Amino acid sequence: MGSGEDSVVNDVENSFWDLSYLDFEKVDDPNESIDKIQELYKSIWSGKIKTTLDDRFYILGLAPNVGRIAVVSWDDMSLKDFSDKILQHFSDMEIGDSRNPDHRKPYTGIFTMLSNITLSGKSTDAPSCLVEATLKAVISAVQYPFSLYTSALERIRNSLHEQSVSIGRAAILKAYINRSQKYNTQSKPLEVMLDKTNKNPGYVCGRLTAVLEHIQSCANAGDSIRSKFMAAASSTPILVFPSMMSLSNHHLEKLSTGSRIYYEQLKQEIFSLLSPLGFPARLDLGDQGRFFIGYYHQRLDLFTKKEDKQNNTKS
Repeated sequence: MGSGEDSVVNDVENSFWDLSYLDFEKVDDPNESIDKIQELYKSIWSGKIKTTLDDRFYILGLAPNVGRIAVVSWDDMSLKDFSDKILQHFSDMEIGDSRNPDHRKPYTGIFTMLSNITLSGKSTDAPSCLVEATLKAVISAVQYPFSLYTSALERIRNSLHEQSVSIGRAAILKAYINRSQKYNTQSKPLEVMLDKTNKNPGYVCGRLTAVLEHIQSCANAGDSIRSKFMAAASSTPILVFPSMMSLSNHHLEKLSTGSRIYYEQLKQEIFSLLSPLGFPARLDLGDQGRFFIGYYHQRLDLFTKKEDKQNNTKS
């Protein structure tokens, strides 16, 4: 809850509720709703909406405890500070989206994040301690919980036989990794879209996997690159990439000469970003997340180029 100018405080309270509980099935345009929330926080932060030191926001976290109600968290901050932290969350969770605008759903809400890491896909199945930690990360701009990150990795690996990396899980990985950059400046922050200058071995291996999978798809040769090899490629690249590369060479033979040359050049361009030693023996947990972001980014880029090519052909 807040204190200060009633109209501003009410807007912030309502927007925070929508951010957490926005019902996509009952909202005509969920993106418009999130856009309005973002605009509200930007206006408070920039000073377009005037606030004073008396305009404050309070968040009280309660939980049942043996027949009693226990206070588990308490936060008190100015509306401007609160807006800054929410905008940081929006920025950290932002990632490219190739879907039709009519079918896009924002992945910034807390409960949407939690639904992406549970087996059932329901946020209510997330552990209460994870809910509290995720909320704390959003409103205090501290590191997202490690269990949120590892759960997203686990859900990605366990669903590769059915689907590629989802946007919600990719956004969680990006957000966690980029916030960790505040404490480790050795690694390059992840961008919203494909970063061709990123030489992190995990990111590069993920990009290459996306290209190999795309070649297999173009050759109508199944999905074994993703369903059979990708989980291992994200943790122990050296063990599976030789087989993946060999398999890809057979897939290339089924493509036209122009396509074969294009994908061979793309594969070589990406491979050249690795160290002279070639594929790494093992990727740590941080680079495993970068692997799936690299895969997601490269796949998005390939899909976008395909869409552009089809649109140019129609016109």
